[in-house]
Amino acid sequence: MFCDIFENLIEISGLFKLDKIVNLAINDFKSIDQSVEFIILNWLVKYEKTFIEIFNIYYPIFTSDVENGFLSLALIKDFYFSIEDFKNILYFFSLFEDIYYEKLSVYNTFPVNKLNELSDEQHANSFSLEYHLKKRGLI
Repeated sequence: MFCDIFENLIEISGLFKLDKIVNLAINDFKSIDQSVEFIILNWLVKYEKTFIEIFNIYYPIFTSDVENGFLSLALIKDFYFSIEDFKNILYFFSLFEDIYYEKLSVYNTFPVNKLNELSDEQHANSFSLEYHLKKRGLI
């Protein structure tokens, strides 16, 4: 059990390392004109890699449930972290996710009925807003 907890702590430390850039992203978002599509798209592209990095760390480690202000580890029962420790990361993630997937569906360049026929590289690119915006010549 100790090894499992230790491995999770190493992964979780990766989230804390992203805290500075997450705070910057939140402040950037608050300072941009959110009524201008192009500005929002540029913000999304700028922080896309941060979002993916958080996604890849957070979801394998934590359950999606928040219990009385605590996050629980997915693989270790009865081991919790205060949500307060991840407040900015969760706020950024939620903010980004809400906008990102909406814009991704608008700017996606792959036909929905052809997604099963994509190569591995195309499949990876299908989730990249930056890829689709470049392909459309918008950035």
